Amino acid sequence: MGVTAIVLAGIALLATYFLTGRFHAAPAKSQLEMAAERAREEAISRVRAETNAGKISADDEVSQEEIQGELAYREALHADVTRPTDEQITAWSSALHYKMLRLTRQPELNCAESVELEKAVEKPQLEAIAKAVLTHECVNVTPIILNFYLPGMQEDGPAWASAQYEPSEKDPNPQFTIKIGATEAEPTAKGGTAQKSDEVVVGTWIDRSDGFRTTIVKRDGRYYEDFSVQDPTHPVRNALEALPSRDGEKFLVKGSGTGEYYIVTADGTLKEYDHQGYIKTIPRSPQ
Repeated sequence: MGVTAIVLAGIALLATYFLTGRFHAAPAKSQLEMAAERAREEAISRVRAETNAGKISADDEVSQEEIQGELAYREALHADVTRPTDEQITAWSSALHYKMLRLTRQPELNCAESVELEKAVEKPQLEAIAKAVLTHECVNVTPIILNFYLPGMQEDGPAWASAQYEPSEKDPNPQFTIKIGATEAEPTAKGGTAQKSDEVVVGTWIDRSDGFRTTIVKRDGRYYEDFSVQDPTHPVRNALEALPSRDGEKFLVKGSGTGEYYIVTADGTLKEYDHQGYIKTIPRSPQ
């Protein structure tokens, strides 16, 4: 190495020291890391906006910022690369005369979509849309829950129609179960959800808009979520992480790609959230 090169290297080291306090600059962040940090800041901003709107209590704002910010950061670092773009979904949906209102893809958990129809249609058209969603929006993610709304209907209210697709070992490729009209809560099967004797049921909630059943149980100090679309005696089980909250009991769904979590309030109501904020409120089901 020549004298000039040595001098230049020394100047660079001194400049780094004066700027950072270290002789070696911190490694540059990748584009993915920077995008994840932006996602964190956006999630925190949404929490602040919801606090200002009264959807989140001021006392719970800090914990919400930490949780949703970290969830958004993790999701950005481990993005669902198989999720179609909004542009692709718009192209597919316009051909079948519907509009996507909300799409929640949770690989290895479920795929839920709310769509708005241009007008009321017959069952064959709903089947065509459901099969298109299976192929496109929800590709590689099951079970599938679809809610259909007509123009002017509120998404957090009862759906005009619903479609459900729940493969099993006995029937890995079933037909969609389609119901037209607001879906009522399904009656409890004999014996209810199959709970084990060493489990304590925190609560059961049934969403009347789609028949989706959620039960939270505690076993050996750990919490789990049992959910089912059609058969409450054979639910899908997911691990939950209990988190501190002043609004009630908070449960984060482990492995959720959208940062889904629940808050069970003092009156037993279940509130559902993801990293984008509030989703819906479900009343507790009578025991």
